[in-house]
Amino acid sequence: MKFRFFKNVQQKDRKIHKKVNITVLSSIKSKMVALIGLLLLFVCIGFGLVLYINSSNSLISKVEEDLPMIAQQSAKVIDSRINGNFLALEIIASYHEINNPDINPY
Repeated sequence: MKFRFFKNVQQKDRKIHKKVNITVLSSIKSKMVALIGLLLLFVCIGFGLVLYINSSNSLISKVEEDLPMIAQQSAKVIDSRINGNFLALEIIASYHEINNPDINPY
């Protein structure tokens, strides 16, 4: 693949347009470097996609396994806190001042 550019060259107060040929991938070395680079790029992208999908599936299965257990533990914690509040209310309700209907609050 050849690209042609014009290069301005000044010689004694006049401009001359000189053709400059720039060839891309003209040698076997540059072709092999480009081919190996592309091959390495595709292999890395492939490995990256496989590892991403594998880790995503692993994470989803682990979350599905652990979420019910966490929900049960949270329910037990909430139940114990509610029972603690009921116990405190029962103790307050058992006071003689609160339990006696003959006492005038005013």
